[in-house]
Amino acid sequence: MVHRAVPAARAAPASQRVLWLDVAKGLGIILVVIGHALGGLIDSPAGRGFPQGREIFLAIYVFHMPLFFFLSGLLVRPRIDSGRTAFFLNLLATVVYPYFLWSIIQYSAIYAAGSLVNRPVAVFWAPILHLPWASISQFWYLYVLFLLHIAALLIVPRLGARGFFLLALAGKFLVPLFVLPVMLRLSLVHGAFYALGLWMGVGGIEAVRARLAGREWWTVLALPIAAGAIILASRAIIAAHAADFAHLGSWEITAFAWRLPILPAAFVAAASCIVVALALRGPLAEILAYLGRRTMVIFVLHVLFIAGLRIMLTRLLHHPNPVLILTLCVLAGLILPLAVHSVARRFTKSRVLGFG
Repeated sequence: MVHRAVPAARAAPASQRVLWLDVAKGLGIILVVIGHALGGLIDSPAGRGFPQGREIFLAIYVFHMPLFFFLSGLLVRPRIDSGRTAFFLNLLATVVYPYFLWSIIQYSAIYAAGSLVNRPVAVFWAPILHLPWASISQFWYLYVLFLLHIAALLIVPRLGARGFFLLALAGKFLVPLFVLPVMLRLSLVHGAFYALGLWMGVGGIEAVRARLAGREWWTVLALPIAAGAIILASRAIIAAHAADFAHLGSWEITAFAWRLPILPAAFVAAASCIVVALALRGPLAEILAYLGRRTMVIFVLHVLFIAGLRIMLTRLLHHPNPVLILTLCVLAGLILPLAVHSVARRFTKSRVLGFG
């Protein structure tokens, strides 16, 4: 039997939950929290006794943001088709508002913490007033996501989803040739993954799964293939910067992980995460889906809890164990935002606090 791909616009209504998509988001947000916990540790004195941290950090950054941008594109086409004005207004509430609200809150906390943080800041108002064109910390993702949504809103109705993907892929290849503003550069670096998600849509993923139904080998091979791709990409980067890698900061490692030669590994690893999400069942899938449905609240709050706990532990412990600190920070970055969300929703709507 020949299975035809389901057009993205006919996939699932934007309001309908898709279990495997929530599971994939859950996997993605766990990787984000681990990555930021590792980044903070790498950039702090407590990370000096944990050289493996840089390698794990690099491996995560090879594919976790490509995965997130791919997932962010999956439901865009039906939302555009259902009404471009409504789509734009929804962006203001779900992307722009949380970006400004939590950028200001987090930067205020960084400013107040002074020398306790890894990168102290001495100026308050200038970065706040520059938020419309310069992001703070992890909130670059929301900024870039907004730019990609606007690009899709303008381009997809004219060139179609495939045309948008080909344009975004060309941008990925061209970006090393030009000096561009940071936000535009990041949009071109990650745009191909977002555009691929938009082109495939939930229906496209479901069609692939239908074609592979009954062939368990594709699930069994997903993780080894992803691990192999990530290891090869990471080894290549480490070998190219062997003399300096042990001293690189988290942002420098991130820049290497997102370079053009790493593109195949990023695609393979992100695709493998989708395969795993499709295959998972039972309690683990439910836990990941629970996290996936609360991605925004974890995203906007986790750095505050991770940084706060890391500072507290490094101050209290004379010889802090970096693995212990990492474990506790990851747990805090996942659990405490959920606790805040649970309490906050008793008193106000999630969107008032920018939780989506």
